[in-house]
Formats: sequence, structure tokens, C-alpha cells
Amino acid sequence: MPLRAIPRDVRSTCRALTALLPLALVSGCSSGVRWRYDFFDRVHAESRAAGRLTLVYFRTWYSVECTRVEDNVFASEQAGAATSKLNCVILNYDVDRSLATAWNIETIPAFVIVDEQSRVLSRQQGEFSLEQLLAAIRQAEAGTAGATSRAP
Repeated sequence: MPLRAIPRDVRSTCRALTALLPLALVSGCSSGVRWRYDFFDRVHAESRAAGRLTLVYFRTWYSVECTRVEDNVFASEQAGAATSKLNCVILNYDVDRSLATAWNIETIPAFVIVDEQSRVLSRQQGEFSLEQLLAAIRQAEAGTAGATSRAP
């Protein structure tokens, strides 16, 4: 069937679904971290209601370091298991810079783990390893970090 014979709206839908396929592979079809692609406020409200911590990951689309962390750390089974009791959200550093600034995030990739009051329990900036992620999660779950920075 020639491409022109397919209705325009069907072609648009197929293009959109094709564009979303890589996102589906990263966001739950793998054994790694199950990301929420949403606004921080929504995800954090759900965390508060469920009594969960929130892992907020700051990235940009153009950062090679972010891609390496996502491929080598967040995609692993260990990261998926360790974050299974957290609500995890990805934020674009360029778009959500005010939130990053409130938590003293100055470089990417970076993440914070916050409690129900948005207090930082753990933070990591720059390229990090799986071991550093796991240690930060343990620290946050134990509540041993000084909760000094608060989001607006």
C-alpha cells in the first residue's frame, strides 16, 4: 500500500508511537529503575500519601555523562531492586533549574533523595557508580543525612 493511501492521522499516530518506543524501553520494560516522567509536585504528593521517599534525578538530553549513568547504573537490576520502594522522577536540569538550585545541585548528572517535607536526605552530583547510588539510598532510608536543603 503506498504511503499516501494511509490516512494522515494514522501516519502521525504511527510516527508518535515509534518516537515513544525508546522511552518505553527505558521506563519500565527493563529491570532497572522504574521512572516517572511527570512533574515533581505530582510524584512527591504521591510519595507523601504513600509514606515513600522520592528520588529526583536531574539530567539533560545532551549530556554524555547522563547517558552513561543511565546505561551503567540506573538500568541495572540492582538499581531497580534498590529503588523499588522509592518514587523516582526524572527532571530536565535546564527546565527545572530552580528546583535543582533549591537543593544545591550545580552539575549533572545528579540526584537527590527527599523525604515527605522535601528535605534532602542524600545527594550525589557528577557521574556516579552503582555503589554510590546504593550507598545514597541506604543513607536516605536510614535517615542519617542532615536534612538541610528544602525545595520551595
